[in-house]
Amino acid sequence: MSAVIDASIMVSYLMNDEDSSLSVPVITPLLGSPTHVPSLWVYEMASAFRIAEKRERITSDDTRQYLSYLKILMIDHHHPDSQEIVDIARQTGLSIYDASYISLCLQEDLPLATLDKQMRKVAEELGIKVLV
Repeated sequence: MSAVIDASIMVSYLMNDEDSSLSVPVITPLLGSPTHVPSLWVYEMASAFRIAEKRERITSDDTRQYLSYLKILMIDHHHPDSQEIVDIARQTGLSIYDASYISLCLQEDLPLATLDKQMRKVAEELGIKVLV
């Protein structure tokens, strides 16, 4: 099965001090097939790791390891239409970043894997299947 995965669920899956009870059952089956992300995803992941370093939750070696792991996954990076992203953000109140995930789901007709409650609510309202 393919899906669009957001940073919140992947960070939960990777970081040892996160509660992964929701992310592991969703992400594990997806790892064998291509998953999809908007192009900003890699920067969101790097930012989450850097924040965790500053809070001394992980080390720089952990960040290096996590980023290396992300490179070997079958992740297709997409550039959803920017006007559609802006329109979705206007209509839903989501940030541009979160709207990019919704746009990608709509564009590729894929379900969404997220732990973000507001994004989940919007996705469901738009008829997008949510995997959490």
